[in-house]
Amino acid sequence: MRSSKWQPFKKCRQGIITVAVIFFVLQILNSLLYVYLLETSSKVVLCKGYGHVYEEDNDVNNTNLESVNYFQLQVNRKTALILGHFRQNKSYLTIGIPTVWRHGVSYLDGTLSSLIKNTHENEREEIVLAIYLADQNQTWIRKTAYRLKHKYSNHLKSGFMQVFHYRENLFPDFKSLPRTFNDTQDRVEWRSKQNIDYAFMFMYCKNISYYYMQLEDDVEATPDYFANMKFFVSNANLQKEWFCLEFSNLGFLGKLVRSSDLQEIANFLLMFYWDQPADNLFNYLKQIKTQFTDIKRRPSLFQHKGVISSLAGKHQFLQDSSARRSFSRKRFYNLNPQADVSTNIETFEDHTPEKAYDLSDDYFWGMSPKMGDQYLINFINQENITRLYIGFGLPQRPNDIFYNCDVKISQNCRDWSIIGKANGNSFDTDDQKIHLPTNVKCIILNITANQSNWVVIREISVFRKGDIVIENPSHSSNKNFDKVQFVAQELRNRMQHNPIYAQQMQKMHFNAMQFQEEIFRKTGGRKNKPFQGMPAVQQRFPAANNFRQANQFADQFRRNFNRIPRNRMMNIQSKKKKYH
Repeated sequence: MRSSKWQPFKKCRQGIITVAVIFFVLQILNSLLYVYLLETSSKVVLCKGYGHVYEEDNDVNNTNLESVNYFQLQVNRKTALILGHFRQNKSYLTIGIPTVWRHGVSYLDGTLSSLIKNTHENEREEIVLAIYLADQNQTWIRKTAYRLKHKYSNHLKSGFMQVFHYRENLFPDFKSLPRTFNDTQDRVEWRSKQNIDYAFMFMYCKNISYYYMQLEDDVEATPDYFANMKFFVSNANLQKEWFCLEFSNLGFLGKLVRSSDLQEIANFLLMFYWDQPADNLFNYLKQIKTQFTDIKRRPSLFQHKGVISSLAGKHQFLQDSSARRSFSRKRFYNLNPQADVSTNIETFEDHTPEKAYDLSDDYFWGMSPKMGDQYLINFINQENITRLYIGFGLPQRPNDIFYNCDVKISQNCRDWSIIGKANGNSFDTDDQKIHLPTNVKCIILNITANQSNWVVIREISVFRKGDIVIENPSHSSNKNFDKVQFVAQELRNRMQHNPIYAQQMQKMHFNAMQFQEEIFRKTGGRKNKPFQGMPAVQQRFPAANNFRQANQFADQFRRNFNRIPRNRMMNIQSKKKKYH
């Protein structure tokens, strides 16, 4: 009787032992395969003819030289360094930022500003921003280095920032690489060079600090990202062994590793640089290192904001859904004709007039325009324009628009003709059925009356014949985007000037929230959330204090409710039905 009772447990124990043995054997095979690939990698690359092997220069100081046997990159930190200097003591974190030329836009300054302003001065002593100028255009390299030298001189002197470049042209012949993943030849060349650039950057950053994190040149950091990251790393060190920690959900962005592992990661990328993208190769290496699950920090600490890719002709609107976003993207991303953009409206901080005209997500911000002020677009050549779109205001600043403004065009910048009025959140010649003349040389926004409100020109898009419209999907999905913004603005104005109307809106909001909570209690679902609309009412009106308390009570109820197991909740509901 006892033997039959314990027989299922014996079978279960035998099964667990069998699974453990299989898992252990697979780990040994993985390790042996990795060692074999490391030993034979130079033969593989040389037989296929995709890489070049270079002899080590005996004159180079061995302490500054790391080399790889199969695709031998010689990384001399002293000769690679363009700006900045090395600190005497080892830092806590190195943030690697590769950057290349992009058609019509540069995101690097915005990324650096975000990383700087969201750290404290004492934290910068523990961080090194390693900026790799990875483009082969020497003119662009010199201009970028000159700009960085003058803009960030203090950070370069303190060792917080380093700028380096791979001077020698030792790249393989990318034209001969085979196509994989059904990618075009251009994309294969692009991602193969990217893998080599990553490997060079890893070898340069090796042992500068204890940890290394990979970023791109088109991201935005969240406030206190370093403190949050440091806290997450300390907790991960206490809990279990890890190879990689992730602070973003997108691609190769936000990956953190120990600096002691950088040489090994570089070796692996160089071994298969033509086969797959870097994020795929990194995931394979992570599994070889026996980390089979992602260790991610939620919410993410970095948000991707770039649209114009470093791959020519590629536009990406990827966003990390768990990361904070403080910028507002434009509606169109067509490259405008070359023009000189100027204004006599007083400009606020660095929101200069050309930022509304370029492809960045920045904007022009002017202070209280006066009658006679102008915003001028002077084309280098005469242009045949088929459409003109101008967006004003921001979601968080819907009142920063022109209230009395004429839109004029000219073929010689002397004789002007009015084509419409830019009063509202947008001006679009397509919506207003405005026919534009040929050979336009200048466009001007002329203010006809004083206004106390500031003005934001969010974007200016000039379309010519044959241009392909590149529209932000989040805007194209809502064709009445600007109208929705205008209605929201009218609603805010009405609440601000009419207390009775505001109280009615508060009551409607409270009833809607109660109704949503009642549904949530009856269904027992975990995905239902209480009504969270109208935050402006809570912030602007003192009478909404009781409403805020009700909303907080609803949030507390939802958190407590989510702790109840679902099977137990179903039992509670069935008992209620019986008693009713």
